[in-house]
Amino acid sequence: MSLERQVIDTATGEVKSRGYLGENQNFVMLFRNEISSIVNLQKEDAKAGVLFMFLLEHMDRENALIVSIETISELLEWSRPTVCRKIKFLKEKNFITTARTGNSSIYFVNANIAWSTYGNKKEYAKFKASVLISKSEQEYRIKSTKFKQIDLLDVLEEEEN
Repeated sequence: MSLERQVIDTATGEVKSRGYLGENQNFVMLFRNEISSIVNLQKEDAKAGVLFMFLLEHMDRENALIVSIETISELLEWSRPTVCRKIKFLKEKNFITTARTGNSSIYFVNANIAWSTYGNKKEYAKFKASVLISKSEQEYRIKSTKFKQIDLLDVLEEEEN
């Protein structure tokens, strides 16, 4: 469902312009009744709060992100055990849930805390996911001279544009 935007001259009532608003693209909505939970998270475990914000920043429009512990560790410059402890803490506090896919995990941000698309789509939170892969994890690059070597990060960036 698209929303229509109109610019109306208030003096004459004439519609000066009309257009359609696309879905919101670059936002994360926090539910007001859960902001205190996020504040308490920061007070209780600041690094877990940083990790939660990292997940919010990178999650897709359905609140999901596929990423390995190794990539999180590299990007946040934390040890793997630290990342694992903070993930466990966020799960225990019901900020996230997880599922496994190969060597990576799928992290689902609790849609009752934060959301990045229309509220009526919350029930679809587990059907899609953004994938974040560090350069060090791209060991499977094609090495044969018959094929062009590709960089998966470049491919993902091209798909987004």
